[in-house]
Amino acid sequence: MIAIVTAYSDRDLKEQMFESLENTIDGECRVYKENGMKDGEMKTVNRLVRNIDVDWDFLVRADDDLFFSRGWVKVMKRELILNPDVMLIGGCRYPTHKILEERKNIYIMDIVPGNHWMLSRHTWEMYGPFFEDFTNIAEDVRFCEKIKADGFKVACMKDPLLTVHCGIKNIKGRGRTPYVTGYTQALADCVGAKTNA
Repeated sequence: MIAIVTAYSDRDLKEQMFESLENTIDGECRVYKENGMKDGEMKTVNRLVRNIDVDWDFLVRADDDLFFSRGWVKVMKRELILNPDVMLIGGCRYPTHKILEERKNIYIMDIVPGNHWMLSRHTWEMYGPFFEDFTNIAEDVRFCEKIKADGFKVACMKDPLLTVHCGIKNIKGRGRTPYVTGYTQALADCVGAKTNA
């Protein structure tokens, strides 16, 4: 079983995310969602994980501004199984993050953005819960560093259209760099998804 957790906000992309998610998952997946901005996104995500009511093998953490393409679940799960040194795999990659190694279907990365991760239950038991506090180092960076400190790897899918991050502006309304914005918009255009630009 694959448990998918998302702490959504009232942003305008959540309907697109939930629709694309519904169209791309099967009976092997179960979605756990909650409006998570009042308690803090990561506190809500960790609470959702604690309250999963099925025996799960894989966990997906998903932001509310993603667009999912068919096949993403099976491909990501397969790559986690085929690459036992990879503890966390992401569907989205920022072009500003460093590729450390190239494999057939994945890139071994310096950091995997926390907007979309898949990890095994074993990884969760070793490294969870997710960081809830915001320091000068983002929680996704710290989680990836924690895994890498033990000699394991984090990766992103090579296919940038499996999961597209459509949030060009963050919750506070600030945009990303023009380079990242252009990259994000181009991917969204390829899959026919709207962004919050």
